[in-house]
Amino acid sequence: MSDVTTVSAEEIASLRKLMKRYNSRYIGERLEAEREVADMGDHFSEVLVAFLRQETLKHNLRKSIGKGILFAGLSAILLLTLYILTHDKYVWFAGFGGFGGLAGVSGLFAPSQTYMQAVNLLAEREDKRLVGYLAEAVANRMGGYPNPLRIAMARVLIRVLPQLEVSDGAYLSQPQRTALYSRLKSGERNKETELILAIIEGLTRIEDVKAMPHLSLLIKKPVSTQSELAVRAQAQLAFETLHACYERLEMPQTLLRASMLTVSGDELLRPAMDVRKEEENIQLLRASSSERE
Repeated sequence: MSDVTTVSAEEIASLRKLMKRYNSRYIGERLEAEREVADMGDHFSEVLVAFLRQETLKHNLRKSIGKGILFAGLSAILLLTLYILTHDKYVWFAGFGGFGGLAGVSGLFAPSQTYMQAVNLLAEREDKRLVGYLAEAVANRMGGYPNPLRIAMARVLIRVLPQLEVSDGAYLSQPQRTALYSRLKSGERNKETELILAIIEGLTRIEDVKAMPHLSLLIKKPVSTQSELAVRAQAQLAFETLHACYERLEMPQTLLRASMLTVSGDELLRPAMDVRKEEENIQLLRASSSERE
């Protein structure tokens, strides 16, 4: 997938307007929006990822502001309550009226409707070019993505990873592959079985031989449930497959290194000449011994 930085600000703004029509209560506007998405083709995936990244930054900023307001409000209410309690025991409950003013802050923590609509669109996509971005986002639990978005990303990964071919390896950079390795290491085998199995299959299908050490660690983990047993069996099969790939890929390099070794004709003849000299010396020794007798 091409870098989402190639997506212009105008395209993101157009997608924002399109999302509003997707949420329209008028069926005509909704159908028009769906036709526009279809007309954009594969490029829609790139614009959608750029839009979600931008919206995630905004969402995280709103959450930070909300936390600041909440902390400041609670601190003020606490100080006010302490003051009232120490000065007038009959109006102590007045301090709790401030909690009502903080109720509006909760809106800063909730993703916008447009954001959630984009998440739903992402969950419907099966674009292989999304796999790198999704791998990076899903593997990083602390990446700041709201839980609904991370779940939607995981669903797409579970569908797309088993569809990859060797040529699709270009869609996964090494840092993104490393993100998948870390998921194999830290993923909960009993609660994230489908995702872990999909990651193993995806890495195997693109013949990522660098995943073998991570698969080996997964194989060595103790098992006590059917899910853990299934993960181990899949990891074992993947390790054997990738090991065969490694040997197949390494063989031409071995032959190439051997062919690059230049040996002169004299060096090839020298062992044969040494053998002949040894034979002549042995014959001379035998002849001298027979003469003595």
